[in-house]
Parts: sequence; structure tokens; C-alpha cells
Amino acid sequence: MKHRYSDLLDGVSAEAVTLKKMPLVSSRRIREKTFEQLGVSKKKRKLSVISRVAVVAAVFASLMITACAADTVFNDGAFFGGFFGTDLSKNQIDTLNTIGKTFDQEDKLTSNGAVLTPISVVTDGRICYLHIRLQAPEGVVLQDLAEDKTYSFTGKENKREEMEVVFDFERHTLDRVKVNALPDPDPSDNVKEFVLEFYAYWASGFNGNTVSIKIPGLWVKGLPDTNSKYHYSKLFSADFEFDITVNRVDQRIDLKDLGVTHYIEKYDFSVNLEQIIITPLRMEVYYTATLPENEDILPDGGYAQLVMKDGKKLTLGDVSYVSDGPDVGYRVLSKFAAYYGYDAEKFAQTVAREHHCDTSVRYIFDEPVVLEDIDYIVWCGGQIIDVN
Repeated sequence: MKHRYSDLLDGVSAEAVTLKKMPLVSSRRIREKTFEQLGVSKKKRKLSVISRVAVVAAVFASLMITACAADTVFNDGAFFGGFFGTDLSKNQIDTLNTIGKTFDQEDKLTSNGAVLTPISVVTDGRICYLHIRLQAPEGVVLQDLAEDKTYSFTGKENKREEMEVVFDFERHTLDRVKVNALPDPDPSDNVKEFVLEFYAYWASGFNGNTVSIKIPGLWVKGLPDTNSKYHYSKLFSADFEFDITVNRVDQRIDLKDLGVTHYIEKYDFSVNLEQIIITPLRMEVYYTATLPENEDILPDGGYAQLVMKDGKKLTLGDVSYVSDGPDVGYRVLSKFAAYYGYDAEKFAQTVAREHHCDTSVRYIFDEPVVLEDIDYIVWCGGQIIDVN
């Protein structure tokens, strides 16, 4: 007969187990620390009923430490080191408080002489911003880098040097992480704060579930060479792993079955708006399009403007610099290639235009958007879409 740990609690009296305050760690490390606290070796497999009850109580206590590490909230516009700006409105801060949390500043992770402190996290379920403070090992200076270099928490030299995420008991590479180094009051020391920006591509996203983040060290990433390969210089290796759990309030505007079409007479094709999703952190536009006969034309239905109730306009997806003007719905491949310095003929050969006839475009806001403040959306060609 199979038994659960909870069955062991029936009719058993046990003294409470008091644990010292532990650093923020992953579920695996919580389990290891619990056994160490109870004096149970790895080799000892048989436990008495009382010991098992103590283990259960200790595990629950450990998990409460992690879960209660974020009772405080954002209370001013300077959180995240001013990453979103320092003049956020009260409504913007209130919005962020429903989709984020702060960590206990006493929770630190140490590895190979380095110290990592999670500070706060904000997520709409998909886009995630993780604010951390990093103290490098002695002798490593975290200076402000030139424009052609960035910091990276992935080395790409082997699998052990990739940033990873663990969810649903599976470990996956966490790629396309944008590392934003915050303004540093002393760029000559070994301490710097970062905001890590990434997309939660797994099915559940951040939806009250626990996700573990693994950081293997720090590198300096240079611009790609002529073979489009990036160069990484290792500053130090580490083994940081910690859990993130955000019990957020889901906030989104989801507009479907819009029946809106933008016809481009000049090239005789249409772009059809299928769906728009807006959260406080991003907007996604889903569209379909017919394929223009002109092979130099690439359909693009991502252009939109959010018009707020106070008259402020937020322009997203403006590609007029590679098209024929502000009335967009397409890109001119030759202009696009010239703008970025590509060979026009080779660029045209590598772009599958049909892939741009049924696609979506994601735009990340520079600062949080209060959904209740949106009045309407202006889409390609001036179509007005009411969000209320």
C-alpha cells in the first residue's frame, strides 16, 4: 500500500522544529538543507515515524521562508534602479504591484566567491523582468562597458555555461535573455545591478507556479564578427539557482474577431487584423495577409498606436523608415537591407515572404501601461479600434 507524508501526521505528536533563516535557494537545496538541519546523512534511508514527521514539518517551514520572502511592495518610481523611469504614476506603480513582488534583501546566494541577491521581479505571465544585484569575486571589476559590448549570464561555450530554467521537473535553456546593466555609482568596484529581461515560452508561463532559474556565471559579450559569431570573455563561473513564484493578478485586453482589413492599393494586397493582446508590459498583434506580386514587398501588419485617455500616444511598430511612408502595412526589402547594411539580393533570398502572411508581432513597452487608461487603438492606415 502506498502512503503519503500527510498520513504520518495522523495520531502522532511531535515537537516543533525551528530552522535558522536560510538563503533563498531552489527546492532541491531546501531539501538538502532540511536533512542537514535534522542531522540526517545521505546514506541514512530509513527514518522512524517521529523523524519523518519532523522532516515534513521542517520542509513546510522551509517552503514558508521562500514563499514569504516578498511581503513588501513597490512604493515609488525608483524601484528597479529606475529601469522603467523615475516618474511613474501611482496607477502605474499600483499596476506593477499586482504583477510583481520583491525579495527579502537578506536572501543571498554565494558561489565561487560571488554573491547574487534577487531584488524584485515583475511579469505579466510571459514577459519577465528580474532585478538582481551581483557582487563578483574579489579582483573582478564590473565596469561600465563600451557600446559594442554587453554583460551576459550565458557563455555559449558548452551546455554548462547556459542560463537555464526549470519548470514541470524539466530543465531547459533560457536563451534570448536581454541583460540591462543599471547605472552604477562606482563602476570601479565589483558590484553591479542588472535587470534581466526574458520571455516565458513554456506553456504555464508565470501563473503562480514555481520556476527555478539557474545562472552559471558572468561573461562579457562582444559584437558578432564577419561570420556572425559572438565572442564571450568569461569573468567568473558560478552555480546560482533560486526559485521564482509570482501570484499575480492577470491583467490583459484581448480583442478577437476584429474584422478589420487594411488594403494597400499601391501594391494590391491586404493585411487583415485578427487579434490584439495588451498587458501592462507588452502588446501582441496577430494578422494575416495576401502575398504581394511585387517580390520587393514584405507584408507587415504590426503598426499601431495606443491612444491614452489623456491624449498621450504610444507608437508601436513604426516601419516607415523602410517603407514608402507612415501609411504602413508593409516593408520594402531593398530599403530594409540598405538600412541595416545587408546585401539586398542575398537578403531577399533569405527572407521567406510567405512567413509574413500569417504571423504575430510582439512589442515591449518602455514603461508599464495602465490598461484602464487606454482610450483606443489606431491600426495601419488609420482604422480606429475601441478597447472599451
